[in-house]
Amino acid sequence: MAAAAERLSLDMSRVRMEGSPIVLRSSVDRDLEGGAELLESPRAVNEEALRTPREALDRGKRLFALPPEEHNHRPIAMAWNSKALLATFGSAGQLRIWDTAGTRVAAVPVPGKAKGVSVVWLDWDSSGEELVLCVPGSGLWIWTEADGIEALLSAGASAEVSFAQFSRTQAGVLGLGTTKGDIFLYARGRTKGLEKQDGGRHSAVPIPGIRTADDQIVCGDWLRNGSLALASGCRLKVSEPITARRPVWKTFSKFRVHKMQSKIPAHKLVSQGPYSASPTIVKVSNTEPPFIAMNLGDKVMTVMDHAGLYREEGFFVPPYQGSIVYFDWLPGHILVIGLSNGYIIVVNVPLLLVSRESKAAPQAAADRAPTRNKQNAMVTTRIFDSYMSDLKVSPEGRLCVLGDSSVKALSISVDKRTQHTEVRIDVEFRLPFKADVGTFVRNMAWGPDGIIAVTSNVGHVFTFIAE
Repeated sequence: MAAAAERLSLDMSRVRMEGSPIVLRSSVDRDLEGGAELLESPRAVNEEALRTPREALDRGKRLFALPPEEHNHRPIAMAWNSKALLATFGSAGQLRIWDTAGTRVAAVPVPGKAKGVSVVWLDWDSSGEELVLCVPGSGLWIWTEADGIEALLSAGASAEVSFAQFSRTQAGVLGLGTTKGDIFLYARGRTKGLEKQDGGRHSAVPIPGIRTADDQIVCGDWLRNGSLALASGCRLKVSEPITARRPVWKTFSKFRVHKMQSKIPAHKLVSQGPYSASPTIVKVSNTEPPFIAMNLGDKVMTVMDHAGLYREEGFFVPPYQGSIVYFDWLPGHILVIGLSNGYIIVVNVPLLLVSRESKAAPQAAADRAPTRNKQNAMVTTRIFDSYMSDLKVSPEGRLCVLGDSSVKALSISVDKRTQHTEVRIDVEFRLPFKADVGTFVRNMAWGPDGIIAVTSNVGHVFTFIAE
């Protein structure tokens, strides 16, 4: 892994002045505009799927599998904690905890009618001790082994929850967003249940023909410093660091998205009807200062520099490559985007920003990278022949993609001199699952020490170690 990290380490002295500290400053609303027009992601280097080397085949170590009967042949939500315990929840209305041997160590009946649902928030806190389960319209609960299950929201109140996630670094700190644009915070032992925040509310700003439901918080991500980024159809807001000792939202920066949305070439993306440009995913890099990536609908991406040194950029995916299924950050400011028709797009974000000469501050002029490598800022590679359903990066920076009834671990290297990007398949684990009409592998989740769990849309669970 050290070697992989070295390959991915870009020479950031070419982008930002070496030895000059970057100071993040709180700002008023920033408009996300980008260039005069949105870029189009490049065609794949080769339209044939990348072949897996023989030595990479079936290098994964099988752990356990759960049959679809375990969860009534329906989709499930799942999440690993830092102690290698897997939580699952499905239409049976029971929260179940499994160890890596496939032993069910807990089975918790969930009060109410939390059955047959399609939207579920399930997440462990950073300590691995607390688990949040939110089924909008049925309730929101916190579970710990010591105290059991505790209701934080009633069925009626939970109907408004549109985002729920624990902090990556602050144990027991939970952030919630609602369909009305409100923000709630919870810190075990510090707050009396969920506390509505005075700051950070997302207010609707209707713009005819561009979007609706502007105030609904639709997605978010926690930063490494404890800040929380939340997005609606109208804005992206980032808080100051939120700690367990002081669980209060105070807005640090705000980004308005309507100018970027107005540049979307909808006629190239949809054959008829309006293009839906609302975000569904926000991911923040682990670098300091961080970069932020956000989609605007299922075919448009925007990336921004939280430090404000470079103007944000946007690009769209041509329809033949499919829709955005997920994206995440690798070490070295590398963004990887998974597309439903089996492709990935690897984005060298600093190179993209400077190659478009997207200077936003005087400091950027002194360290702008050469523009001769524009063509290397984005690289598209086909990984699967038929479809891709998920993409995930582990806490250690390992990348896996899911599709065509298999999981593939990829390594991505960037040449420091030429900025050329190379994609390789290190491991392919073929799942004991035969796709049929209406059945497919659905999503996956990383656990500690290279453990992966995969689910299907009919309730299978497969677990293994990507060696």
